[in-house]
Amino acid sequence: MRPLLFFLFLITPCLGKDYIYFDLGENEERDYKGHSLDLSPKKSDISKSILFEYVSYDLLNMEKFWLEELKEGINCPNYYFNKNYDYLRYLFRLLALSYHYEGLKIFRGYDQRLGAKKSACETDYQEVFNKCRPTGKDMGRFLNRVLRLENKPRRYSTFRKKTVKKILKIFSEKKEIKGSLGVINSGLRDWCFSKKGGCIPLKVLDIKKSIRKNCHKIRQNIQRICSEKDYFYGLSNISEMKLLLEFSHVLSLVDQGGHGRKCLERFVNEHKSKELKLIQFSKVVPRVLEHLRKKKSRYLQGDLFLYGSLKEFEEKGLDDFLVSSASKKEVKKKEKIKKKKIPIALKAKDKTVGPKKIEVKKKFEGSEFKKTAFILKETGMSKLAVNMKKFKKDFLFSEDVALRLKVEFADFENFEILKRMRDEKNLGSKDLPVLLLYLKFLIEFKRHEALYNMVNTLGDRFYVLNDLDDEPKIHLIEIKNNEKTSWDWQIYVFK
Repeated sequence: MRPLLFFLFLITPCLGKDYIYFDLGENEERDYKGHSLDLSPKKSDISKSILFEYVSYDLLNMEKFWLEELKEGINCPNYYFNKNYDYLRYLFRLLALSYHYEGLKIFRGYDQRLGAKKSACETDYQEVFNKCRPTGKDMGRFLNRVLRLENKPRRYSTFRKKTVKKILKIFSEKKEIKGSLGVINSGLRDWCFSKKGGCIPLKVLDIKKSIRKNCHKIRQNIQRICSEKDYFYGLSNISEMKLLLEFSHVLSLVDQGGHGRKCLERFVNEHKSKELKLIQFSKVVPRVLEHLRKKKSRYLQGDLFLYGSLKEFEEKGLDDFLVSSASKKEVKKKEKIKKKKIPIALKAKDKTVGPKKIEVKKKFEGSEFKKTAFILKETGMSKLAVNMKKFKKDFLFSEDVALRLKVEFADFENFEILKRMRDEKNLGSKDLPVLLLYLKFLIEFKRHEALYNMVNTLGDRFYVLNDLDDEPKIHLIEIKNNEKTSWDWQIYVFK
């Protein structure tokens, strides 16, 4: 057995690019007896066996090794995982810290609007982070940077009586509420549940007391995180946390060898049993995210996340460029130098026969995909490759758009769901073409498993709807990833 395992690990690096290992997707059972066929013994079958008490643990351990540990070890090798382990732990702490602080700001805002003269939800950096006692270098640098910042907490005007009555009515209806008001409502529900007799009828005083209690809890969590005495790890019960890191600029520092996203997944999966589940925080995170979207925040990870994710600048000695001292320098007035007027000699105009006509080439408007389809039509060719380098520049995915696509189309990466969509709704045909924007997203963010699942179910030729341009049109395309395309995804358009 050991020689066989040793041989498998030896040949693994020869399999091709980093994404080929387990990102090849699934196939139909009639075509490929492998990934999509569950050959693992069922627990119910094993328990009926007379040898169950002797072999069960060995079988289960072997199953876990082949289906989980081996796959994770290939997708994210131990070398890269161990090298980035401490930084991954720090990034999850930093993100949790940033979202706790965003929640604190929301609670403070409503506390003041409800008439609190002195808010229990202090957001001043010195007040919030001065008692932190970090043990790691990354957290220490982040806190030193933040404590040097000057932030003036915003002042809020109090609500009118009509607004307060409206809020009380909304909270009493017990409906799902999103955004910043949803953050307050979530904290209020937990507080009312713990209160004897509940909050019937609901009063403004109940909201104020719940805000103070929630702010106290947030401050406690912040102290644990910044002192690195928490047990949060990968926050597996809050899917938004992993996605926010996956689509942030810091993943490039972990993405050495192309294993960044898989190492992120491995970190989350390996610590599920160790971490402390934050039920209240898991309710707050999606509402804070919605709040940041609504106010069109530049960083969906929260404002504090930026100040703690400057490792690439630290390595170049540029980490203080965001917090440089804003000392006012006296601006010296430039002495005005009077320029001598030079007389201009006027020349007689040359006689011209007539204005010369200059041909101006019209710039093609539209995406590279549209341009390829246009050339195909004009030349009469049957098939033409899209310039993928130019195609990448057609639409640049912001963090918000990328996150929305990942969440909204998460099910379409699954082999079984794609197969069902093909059989029941004719996915990939003219009736239900694949969106070109989504296909571009999969290629750009290297979601190879999803792409191979799509090819394995729909075939390498299917119809797409060009939703990148103003006039959406349906086109037949072919998508390839082989030796001829240098193992990169290439789109071909058919006439």
